[in-house]
Amino acid sequence: MFILVKSSPGYESLKSLANLPVFVLDFDGIIVNLNINWSDVKAYINRKLKLNIDSLLAFWHDNFGKNIYNEVSGIVESYERKALREAKPFPDVRDSLETLLRHNKAVYLATMQSREPVEEFLEENQLKYYFKGILTRDDFGSKKDQLREIMSMENTKPSDILLIDNSIRYVPVCAELGINCVILPKRLDNTLLLVIKNILEDA
Repeated sequence: MFILVKSSPGYESLKSLANLPVFVLDFDGIIVNLNINWSDVKAYINRKLKLNIDSLLAFWHDNFGKNIYNEVSGIVESYERKALREAKPFPDVRDSLETLLRHNKAVYLATMQSREPVEEFLEENQLKYYFKGILTRDDFGSKKDQLREIMSMENTKPSDILLIDNSIRYVPVCAELGINCVILPKRLDNTLLLVIKNILEDA
């Protein structure tokens, strides 16, 4: 199952996305599944720092550049490191990335996880090579800002970009920016590869 958000009426199916030059992948939920109880993380942060965080994504957006952002990010990073020590990439990730490179796509990773543990995980699993750029919360307070940066880096219009994510919260973000988006809300072991092959087969 997937949700397709089109940047224009011309993109009516997965196959119609085959000529897009830039593919952007999420990390948690697309590359790997982080076994983190985010409710427990927020509860710990709120107790420790006397905060009232309901949504970490909203917190990142509202507090980027502030000292409290870095303090909270450091706590969250400790949970991410622990989860990644036990995690493995989804089985279809390497074949998916190979397929994208074979079709000469520029592939980016855009994640609200912390840079160092993400890059260490990618290096350990020999996946970092596939990504032209890796954008994390260390440098951006929202995925919207990450996508805007990718547009600037590629010097391209938003309709040339496809985001593949597992969260429906990015549907309005894609619509606002004019970026194509495929949402995989129930990621299975072969879902990413099936989507990419459906887009690119015979392309």
